[in-house]
Formats: sequence, C-alpha cells, structure tokens
Amino acid sequence: MKKYIGIIVIFLFCTLYFTACGKEVNPTGYLQSFLDSFYHEDYETFAEYEEVSVEEVKNMMRGEMEKAWLEEFKSEEIISDEAADRYVDMLFQIRDLAKYEVKTAEQIDSDTYSVTVGMEPADVYLKMEQAVNRVIEELMATELALDDMEVAEEAILEAMQRAIDTNSYGTAENIQVEVEIISEQYYDIPAEDVEKMETTLFPKGE
Repeated sequence: MKKYIGIIVIFLFCTLYFTACGKEVNPTGYLQSFLDSFYHEDYETFAEYEEVSVEEVKNMMRGEMEKAWLEEFKSEEIISDEAADRYVDMLFQIRDLAKYEVKTAEQIDSDTYSVTVGMEPADVYLKMEQAVNRVIEELMATELALDDMEVAEEAILEAMQRAIDTNSYGTAENIQVEVEIISEQYYDIPAEDVEKMETTLFPKGE
C-alpha cells in the first residue's frame, strides 16, 4: 500500500514550477491555493494564479494523480479494475481529510520566503494499515483463500473505508515551507518541503 501512496509525491515532484506572471508576489496566498487544490480539489484560486481554466488545473491535479495510480495498480494486476477504481476514490477521500493553516511568510532573501504552516496529522493511514493487515490475517485463518479475489477485495476495501470514517487528528504542529520566486515568473517549492508536508499531514507506519 505504501508504494502506491508514494506515487503522489513522485507526481508532485514533477509539477513544482508554476507561473506567477503579472501577479503580485504572495507566497502565503500561493501556497494556500496550491494546498487547497492539491488536497481538497478547490481549484478556482489556484487557476487564477496560473491564469488558466479551472478544468486545466483539475486535469493537472486530479487527472494526473488518478492516471498514475490506476496505471500502477492495473500494470501489476494486484487487484481488479473495479477495485482499483474504488481504491483511487478512497485515496482522494483521504486527501480531503488534510487539515492545515497557512500562517505567515518571512522573507529570507530577495527571492525566497519561509512560510509557516500549521498541520494536524491524520491517523487514517495508520488505522488503514492495521485494519487491512487484520483482514488479511482473518482471511488466511479461514478456509477462504486469498486468491478468491472478489471476496478478499471487498473485505479489504470495507476495512479501508472504516479507517477513513474513523480518522482522527493529532496535535497540530508548525512546519516551515520555502517558496521561491524564480526569475519573477515562477513559484517553486523544494521537493523535500513537499514531502515534509505530506508526511506531516499523513504519517504512515514503518
């Protein structure tokens, strides 16, 4: 499971440069709009920053993530196409659980800002891993073979949904995220800061 969840970070690393032409420099506004579009599918403000349509941003965000996840699942033939579609829908449900507050920006140098973001860690992945492992153990302990794909998939998907429905949050913590202005035309977030936000919002087991 962790392998497929990690695709989200790989996708993001490839899309970190965004136009800022003609806009007043606003690192907090930019980061807020980016997080809202990336986690909550609220694309309107980010589309304004990009000077593109909402549909284009949606295709860039949800469209590319969905495509990457589905291709990975289906290429390895680990689950049926129908289960893969349901699993991807659940991953987007999880992303919508993200809780954060973009606070203040401090200018580090002429082109770089350090933005403080408050984030509340969700335990959904930790619960999901425990729930899925428990279901697999139960299936293996019965006469039902794991190669009975339809039954096994349904049990695992139900366990995943329960983890989503019972998600809770830990204590909020502040992290620093760099936003760089490149050639007065592009915003850039370092890959390590993107990964830091992801792992803070959604910690996973070892």
